[in-house]
Amino acid sequence: MSSSVTGLCSSGSMTDSSAFRIASRSGSIVGSAYMAEQIALFGLIVGIALLLSGIGFLILAIAVLGGSTAASRKTGATTSPKPVTL
Repeated sequence: MSSSVTGLCSSGSMTDSSAFRIASRSGSIVGSAYMAEQIALFGLIVGIALLLSGIGFLILAIAVLGGSTAASRKTGATTSPKPVTL
């Protein structure tokens, strides 16, 4: 008999026990459920972190690329290119 379906009696001998089988299987199910719960929690945390990073990069891109042009449009100031002198 395999060790997963047998248990030890109080005398130390191996015996086939349906209660032991149920307990050992439920223990593995509980372990799998715990692992699945932890992986799901990790996925949620990573998803939130990526969302916040995306928002931060969007704000940074707007500030660097679009911030100066938007401010000059509001004030109506136009900038002309300066000639290059050698």
